Amino acid sequence: MSGGGSTADAEPLFILDPLPHLGPSIDAFFAAHPLIILAAAAIFTAIFVKVEDPMKKLFYLASFNLLLDWQITSSLFYASIFTAVLVSVYCLIWSASIWDDVKKHLDLTNLRIISWLAFAVMTFLISEILIMLSAPFGGAIVLGAISAWYLWWTYYSLEPAVA
Repeated sequence: MSGGGSTADAEPLFILDPLPHLGPSIDAFFAAHPLIILAAAAIFTAIFVKVEDPMKKLFYLASFNLLLDWQITSSLFYASIFTAVLVSVYCLIWSASIWDDVKKHLDLTNLRIISWLAFAVMTFLISEILIMLSAPFGGAIVLGAISAWYLWWTYYSLEPAVA
């Protein structure tokens, strides 16, 4: 027997369902006891000040943040999202503070940075065109990235950069 229900009665995709509830999870931090927030701030500050190794500092911060967020929001899913945001911000700040070492070890030149920015812009533009043509969002992003990569590879194989 084929499906008899309407598409409105279908279950939503997993990834789309929990995200609208992000607001109440953020509000849980404002509803938390002030002493818990104060103690957490003190522990975060102590980790920043006392731990010298940046990777150990990141591990301790992420672990404590995951446990704290899980306790406050009662959701491991949202605690993971908040911890991912913390790790991303920490890595951006840390890499900005040692930018000269990052440039040296990744062999970053102005030409490479501009070319990667052009790749990202090209991926965005191709994806937007595909979305305007009624392509699904995820497929448009993937197809935009693949198309931009192909155009980028073709250009650099035909016009190699001079050292």
